[in-house]
Amino acid sequence: MREDALARGLRTLEPHRHSPETPEARDAIIHVLRGRQSHAVAKAAEMAAQGSHEDLRGELKAALQRFLELPVRADPGCVAKEKCARALVELGGRDLEDFERACHHRQLEPVWGGRVDTAAGLRAVAAMGVARSLDPAALNLLAELLADAETAARVGAARALGVYGAAGAGALLRLRVYMGDPDGEVMGECFSSVLALEGRAGEAWVGEVLENVDSPPAVAEAAAMALGSCRSTSAVVLLLGWHRRVTDLNLRASGAVALALSRAEGAMDYLIEAVRCGEPRDGRNALEALVVFRHDESLMTRLAEAVGRRGDGELDGELERRLAD
Repeated sequence: MREDALARGLRTLEPHRHSPETPEARDAIIHVLRGRQSHAVAKAAEMAAQGSHEDLRGELKAALQRFLELPVRADPGCVAKEKCARALVELGGRDLEDFERACHHRQLEPVWGGRVDTAAGLRAVAAMGVARSLDPAALNLLAELLADAETAARVGAARALGVYGAAGAGALLRLRVYMGDPDGEVMGECFSSVLALEGRAGEAWVGEVLENVDSPPAVAEAAAMALGSCRSTSAVVLLLGWHRRVTDLNLRASGAVALALSRAEGAMDYLIEAVRCGEPRDGRNALEALVVFRHDESLMTRLAEAVGRRGDGELDGELERRLAD
C-alpha cells in the first residue's frame, strides 16, 4: 500500500521535474504535499524550492507540522520533515514558530545494536530558519542546539549563529570553542561564523587561538582552515606569520592546505617557494596543497617549474602521479 502511494506521488510530480516553476507543477506539488507518503512529500518540497514557489510556504509548514505529529514509521529518517524545513528556509520563511518545534524534535530509530537519532539534520536545518527569523528568542534555541548531543545539529547551530548576527551570537560561538568539541567540524564552523560576524576583530581572535600554544592541534587546525577559507588579505598575513613559526609537523601540513585555500597571491608564492627550495617535508606538503588546483594551468606550470628547479626526482614523480589521478 505504501509503495503504491509513493509511486502515485512520484508519478504526479514526474512530468514537472524539469519545469517546477510552472502553475501545473505548483498544483502537483500541492497535491503531493498534502499526502502522507514521506518520500513523495520530500520530493514535492524539494521541487517547491526549485520552482521558487514562495506562496507555498503555508503548505510546507502544514506538511512539516503534520509529519512532526506522525509516528516514526510514517517518516523514517526524517526525510519529509527535513526537506520541508529546508524548502521553507530556501523560500524565505522567517517565522520562528515555523521552526521552533523542529528544533526540539528527536526521532530515535532502531539500528543494529541500539537506536540512533535521525532528526539531527532536521534540527540543523531548523536552526537556520530560526536564525533568519531574527527573533530575540532565537538565541536561546540556537544556544540549546550548540550543545546538542549530535554533531550535525551543533554544526547547524554554529553555522546559523553566523547568520543570526544579533548581540550574543559571537559570544556563544567563542564559548563553544573555549569549551571544546569532540568534532573538528563544529570548531571549524564556530571559527567561520565568528569571522563572518566580526570581520577583522574576529580574525584577531581566531589568530590568537591559532597562536596559543595551549590550543589542541585539532583546534589550531580548524582555526587555520577557517582563516584560509575566509580569503581575507589580513587573515592570510596571520596565517603566513603563524606558519613560519609553527614547528609541529602535522600543523605545518594543515597550514599549507589552509594557505592554498586562501588562493591569495602571497600565499601561493610562499608555497611555490617551499616546493622550490624549502625543507623536504614542507616542499611535499606545499605540492600536495597546490595540486588540488590541477585545473589552474598557470599555477600548475609554476608548480612544475618549482619542482624542476628543486631537482628532486621523487617529488617530480609525485607531481606526475597526482596530476594523472
